[in-house]
Amino acid sequence: MKILFKNAHILDVEKGLVFKSDLLVEDKLIVKIVESIEEEVDEIINASKLLLMPTFKNGHTHSPMTFLRGLIDNVSLEDWLFKHIIPRENLLTEDDVYKFSKVALLEYIRNGIGYVNDMYIFPEGFIRAAKELNFPCSISMGTDQKIYRDCLKDPNHFITLNKEHERINFIFNAHSVYTVSEKDLKDLSNIANKMHSPVFLHLSETITEVDNCIKKHSLTPIGYANALGLFNYGGGGYHVVHPNEDDLLLMQELGIKVISNPGSNLKLGSGIAPLRKYKKLGIEVGLGTDGPASNNALSMFYEMRLAFNLENLTSSSLEGIAPIDVIRMATTNVAHIFNLEKCDTLKVGNYADLIAIKLDSPDLFPNEKIISHLVNAANENDIYLTMINGQIYYRHGKFASFIDVKNIYKEAYKSLKNIEKKIKKLKL
Repeated sequence: MKILFKNAHILDVEKGLVFKSDLLVEDKLIVKIVESIEEEVDEIINASKLLLMPTFKNGHTHSPMTFLRGLIDNVSLEDWLFKHIIPRENLLTEDDVYKFSKVALLEYIRNGIGYVNDMYIFPEGFIRAAKELNFPCSISMGTDQKIYRDCLKDPNHFITLNKEHERINFIFNAHSVYTVSEKDLKDLSNIANKMHSPVFLHLSETITEVDNCIKKHSLTPIGYANALGLFNYGGGGYHVVHPNEDDLLLMQELGIKVISNPGSNLKLGSGIAPLRKYKKLGIEVGLGTDGPASNNALSMFYEMRLAFNLENLTSSSLEGIAPIDVIRMATTNVAHIFNLEKCDTLKVGNYADLIAIKLDSPDLFPNEKIISHLVNAANENDIYLTMINGQIYYRHGKFASFIDVKNIYKEAYKSLKNIEKKIKKLKL
C-alpha cells in the first residue's frame, strides 16, 4: 500500500521547524520525503492545508481504567487509590481489562496517540486488545503479575516476550516503593540487573509518599529505589513531583528519566513537577496522561498545555520551557526513554506513525505560530487523520472500517454492568 501526501507542511520535531515537502508512505514505513514526488500510488492526499507530525507517545497510562472515569473527585491520591480504586479493581477479570482497554485505544487513536506505555493488572487483556488493533505499546510488568513471575522463574522468558510482536515490548516495573515489599523490590532488582534492563515505577508522586519513605527507610523514594539497585541499567519514574536536591543530582548522575503527568498530578492534588530544573540538569522528560480515572482525559494536547503553562508558577528564575520542548516531551522524548525503534520523528526509514493537523482550523490562525499553537491552542478536533504503521486508523472524524466501534462499546458496557452488580453486593 502506497500513500502519498502532497504539498504537506512537516514538523521537524528535532530541529523545531516546519518545512514544505511531499511524503511517501509504503507499507509500514516512510520511504521518501522530498519536495516533489511523482509516482504511481494507491492514494494521494492533498496535504497543502495539513501539518504532518509524529504521533504522540503516551509515556505512562493505565488504559483499562476507562471503567473508573469520573468515579470520584476532590480527594487525595492516597484516599483515591486505597478507598475507591483498588477495591473496584479487585473485581476485574482479564476479559474486563481487554474490553475496557479497547475503549481506551479508541480514545488514543482519535487523539493522535500512536504508542502507549501501559501499566495495569491482567496485562494479558491489554496485550490482546493491542494485538487486535496492531497498536504499538510497551507493557510495564508489575511484580504481582504472572507475566512478571514467569520472567522471574526463567529470565529467558523476558527475551522471548520481546520477540513476539514487532511493536509490543516489555518493561520491568514496580508500582511504587510504598505498595511493593522490599523483598519483591530486591527480586525485581536482581532480574533487571541480570537482563541489563531498566526499571520504572511511580516515584515521589506525593509529599506523603516521600515523608513516609524517609521515616521508614531514612531515604527518599528515589534514594531508596537506587539503594536497591533498581536503576543500575537505567529507568526512571512516573510523576516525580517531589525530588529534593540530592535526588536531582542522583537523577542527573545516573540518567534517571521522568515521565511527567501534569493532568493527574493536578486532579489528585499531588503538585507540580519541577520541569525547569529537569531541563537545566539535562534530565530527560516525557509526558503521559496517567489513567482515565485520575485525569480524566487521555489527551496529550491537555498534558502539553498544562506542562507548558504550569511552569509559570514555579522556578521563574530558571530558563523557561519552550513550546517545542513540550512537543518533544510528548513525542520524541518518550520514544527515546523507552528505547523505541524507528518512530521518534518523521524521517525516511521510520515507521509511518503520523498525525495530520488541519491548518485551516480557526484556533490555529495564524499558521506562522503553529508550534506554539500546538501546545497552547490545538485540540483533538484539529486532527484530520491518525496513521499508525502506515495504515489510516482515523480520518475526518471517523474510525477506519476495520475498527468495530459499536461492538467495542457494547462489550465494554456489558462488563461495566457486571462490575456494578458486584459493587452493589459488596456495598462499596
